[in-house]
Amino acid sequence: MKSSIKKVFIIFIPLILFFIACAIDPDPPSTSPTPAVDISPSPSPTQVPILNLVDEMDASIVIGQVNFERYEANQGYDNPYANTLNLNYSRANIIESKLYIPDGHNHRILIFSEIPPNHNGSADGVLGQMSFTENIGGTTKKNYYLPQAISSNVTKLCICDYGNNRVIIYNYIPQDGNDEADLVVGQENFTSWSSGLAANRLNSPEDAILVGDKLVIADSGNNRVLIYNTIPIENDASADIVLGQNSFETNIANDDDQDENPDANPSARTLNSPRGLWSDGNILIVSDYSNNRVLIWDPFPTSNFEEAKIVLGQPDFESNNPGSSINQLNRPYYIDVYYQNQLFVVDYSNHRVLVWNSIPTSNGESADNYLGAGLGGPPAATLHYPTGVCAYGDQVFVSDSRNRVLIFNSN
Repeated sequence: MKSSIKKVFIIFIPLILFFIACAIDPDPPSTSPTPAVDISPSPSPTQVPILNLVDEMDASIVIGQVNFERYEANQGYDNPYANTLNLNYSRANIIESKLYIPDGHNHRILIFSEIPPNHNGSADGVLGQMSFTENIGGTTKKNYYLPQAISSNVTKLCICDYGNNRVIIYNYIPQDGNDEADLVVGQENFTSWSSGLAANRLNSPEDAILVGDKLVIADSGNNRVLIYNTIPIENDASADIVLGQNSFETNIANDDDQDENPDANPSARTLNSPRGLWSDGNILIVSDYSNNRVLIWDPFPTSNFEEAKIVLGQPDFESNNPGSSINQLNRPYYIDVYYQNQLFVVDYSNHRVLVWNSIPTSNGESADNYLGAGLGGPPAATLHYPTGVCAYGDQVFVSDSRNRVLIFNSN
């Protein structure tokens, strides 16, 4: 017995000593190479994305028509339907991943819970009407008259109700024709609709946007832009700041000296029928329709009659001639900016949308691309007096005067 234990002890002692030696050896032998340490610099931050677009490219999908050749209001039917449109001036928008299209002459806004994958897609919700086959305009908490634009700051939604000279605000995101607005801007109540000139009145507003806690309105008929530093919480609220004018009681276009007579030329602080707006709260971009230019305030304006910093479409602030070159505009309409970087401007009378791949920082910069092949071009590439533009995901949505919205896919 003792002899067997002694043999086991003699056999295992060397093995035990070997394992102890390996345990205390700082560099034990290895059959595989030591992994290399990566000392290369960290990758640079991801570039701001832009949509890859080609001049005069074809649209992929049309909403409101069965194909790119058709253009009739409501597709020629007497009544509207979930798949028809009757619009001239409209800025679509994506809110909570749903597509909202202001359908002006049908006095409604169509809601698509998913972006249509094919031509002639049907909406599954409607605001302003109780059904898809109604199109009666009205002046109530539920009804509109020629709605043109829609905006949201995620929690609230506003509609620019052009024909009623007002902007209505929902303190939630409405889903159907039963939903009522919570308050009205530009009027003392939901049943009045007259135009006016004051800090709490509007005259043919073309656009309205919610920017964080601010409300901005393009009060086109009064040749001014109104800024509310906080979104109103009651009817008939007054604006805090006015651009294009020195006071809330004046409305003459291009009146830099404020003598109530239009000047021969515009200036960096005058406006003539502003139409489209875009802001991220840091800068403000305004399309100055009848001056054939786009103005950029950087930083965001904080006082009345403040001068813009940059002008597009013109070589300087004193010029307002229309043109069709890549650095000119002819009656610009609505605006959008993709990822706070890529600028889209609807060039209404040139039948195109100009695209700058970054927001310009100097006067008269040329656009990088454009959509629209000109009148008489291929049907899928032709725009006819476009007004609205919205860039979202990998698509661009363009409304034009042929009662339709075209969808262009990024390459």
